[in-house]
Amino acid sequence: MSLFLLIGLTGFSRLVAAGSFEQGMSAFQLGNYMAAFRIWTPLAKKGDALSQYNLGVMCYEGYGISQDYVEAAKWFHKAAVQKNADAQRNLGVMYYEGKGGSQDDVRAYMWFNRAVIYGSKEGIKDRNMIAKRMTFTQISEAQKLAREWSTTQGSQEQRKNNVER
Repeated sequence: MSLFLLIGLTGFSRLVAAGSFEQGMSAFQLGNYMAAFRIWTPLAKKGDALSQYNLGVMCYEGYGISQDYVEAAKWFHKAAVQKNADAQRNLGVMYYEGKGGSQDDVRAYMWFNRAVIYGSKEGIKDRNMIAKRMTFTQISEAQKLAREWSTTQGSQEQRKNNVER
């Protein structure tokens, strides 16, 4: 199981001027990771889900910065609460592998399930794979968490996420 790579503009509505995000993408593609990091960080702090997602990838892989799974999970989570399916799937992978925190099949399944709801085809395979090693009770708990997150925690965290800290 592996994480997705960076994502660009295709198919996503933008919260900020596309030029800034595109400048970060261009810098990244040219291997100027620090420039991409400097461009995306303020956008991510203002709530831009794609910038948050891409910072998560940079932290996870160590592109131009020290590899930091905890920081990667933080950025993926911020994008995930904005319904970014790739970020949700990546959180599932991190819980599955125990990177950035404890290994947790229930949380991994929950995030894979959320990713599937928002269009991740890879999330279907991941969710089905992890389900093979889970009990019925664990799967039921994960499905309950996914439903609860959808109706309560997700909307609360999205409001928090859009406030610059």
